[in-house]
Amino acid sequence: MQTIVLIMQRTSVAQGLLALLRKEHDVELYHEDDYNHANAAIRVYRAHSVLIEVSENGECNADYCLSICDNIKKEMPNCKVLLMCPEKNKKCIGQVVAAKQSGRIDNFVFYDASLRYLSSMLLLE
Repeated sequence: MQTIVLIMQRTSVAQGLLALLRKEHDVELYHEDDYNHANAAIRVYRAHSVLIEVSENGECNADYCLSICDNIKKEMPNCKVLLMCPEKNKKCIGQVVAAKQSGRIDNFVFYDASLRYLSSMLLLE
């Protein structure tokens, strides 16, 4: 059974994604909305996949979230790491594209992605 951890402040998106995944797949799911606890949660739950939301404003910007990703890749190299970023923030898009190309993250999605698409990206093949 795979374990998926969602690190995000958008509670409604997290709840919808959790409900969809629980209904359709045999997975363990966890949601953490405090980014300061992200690395601990991912280690404790032994995540196979993680989705981290890049905040549109505030301290949980792309730089901060990418530092979390770097820690995950260092401590749990087999964990699939996805970032969710705003589709209209060109600076953020540039950062996550570069992070994907360099292997800092496995992939990224935009805020406007459907729940079904998000779930397919999180599930291991």
